[in-house]
Amino acid sequence: MAAVYSHSFFSAAGVTGSPTFSVPNGYVGIVRDVDVFWGSQLVPPSGRVLGAAGQAFAIWQGAIAAPNIMSWRGRHVAVGPCDLTVSVDVGDADVSVSGYLLENDGP
Repeated sequence: MAAVYSHSFFSAAGVTGSPTFSVPNGYVGIVRDVDVFWGSQLVPPSGRVLGAAGQAFAIWQGAIAAPNIMSWRGRHVAVGPCDLTVSVDVGDADVSVSGYLLENDGP
């Protein structure tokens, strides 16, 4: 039986733009948690976490001058090698993405 440990895929403060994080070849990434915090901003912040095919599986949309947090809980499966993206479309945010990184013994 394989040992299963939690894995931090991405963790950064003040994220802007579209940074990526990778699931390496021979592994399966299971994204379980996405936590996003944004402070008071003059333009409503928004963003998404995108899967390997560019599909959004976690989104957030803020309001003007209203700090808040968005928490997504689920099971997004990503078979490596692939890149996942944190896309902060407007403003900036503190973003944490975690889950499991499992060895892929299958075909």
